[in-house]
Amino acid sequence: MVTRTDETQPRKCSICAIVKLPSAFYDGNRRVDGTQCKGSRCKQCIREYYRKHNKGLRAIPSRDMEIRLRTSRKDAKERGHLPCFADVDELASSFTGRCFICGVPEIECAVRLVMDHDHATGQFRGWLCHKCNRALGLINDSTDVAVKLGVYLENSGTICYT
Repeated sequence: MVTRTDETQPRKCSICAIVKLPSAFYDGNRRVDGTQCKGSRCKQCIREYYRKHNKGLRAIPSRDMEIRLRTSRKDAKERGHLPCFADVDELASSFTGRCFICGVPEIECAVRLVMDHDHATGQFRGWLCHKCNRALGLINDSTDVAVKLGVYLENSGTICYT
């Protein structure tokens, strides 16, 4: 039987060799048994690496951009939506490495940023993290509901459906 390192104990970063708490490491891959392991490099070392090599952005090769576009179009068709009409150059030029709504860097997301597009027109809108993309889907891209959500949060639970 394989023995595992306890994920609640301090661990040493494989880059800076400093022993740090588990909260200083991003979550790694899931194991076969469903448990989550921690990455081998600390958050600080990963951020410094991307700042140094990509000026804080995560560059995507054009081949990867084509794969993302193809996957997005296939998923849209399967769901009965109009596919995104953007081309690879437009997607690459708009990619900042951060979610267009909340600004979280792709490196800190559990999954890669997704291409958001209008399902009715096929127009590309931007790159979103999974949470923001889900939020837009759950409110059916309604600006009225989004405004009401903001009012509700600002007013600590005021009824907004009048």
